[in-house]
Amino acid sequence: APRAERALLLGRVYLAMERPFLACAALAGAAVDESLSPEAKRAALYLEGTARERAGDSGRAAAIFAAAAALDGTDDSRERATRNYAAFLAGSCGEPAYTIEKTESI
Repeated sequence: APRAERALLLGRVYLAMERPFLACAALAGAAVDESLSPEAKRAALYLEGTARERAGDSGRAAAIFAAAAALDGTDDSRERATRNYAAFLAGSCGEPAYTIEKTESI
């Protein structure tokens, strides 16, 4: 856990310094450390998603925010996963992408 906790702290510092690529490197794999608490895993995923988002890696950001949403179920994580996935599709296709989100009314 100390190594993963150091990675989280270093990732936060790099994000505060506006160095998203260094934050991505520091946070990579921190969330899979089995010794972290569920709250720390969610925080690690959220931080890595934010770093990927700021670095312009919308595909990985979408996947990481989706994993964070699976852990905590917050609307913010789901919304950021959807937004990054749409950005990834738009960048891949060269056209605006539309996504359909399942709600309880469907």
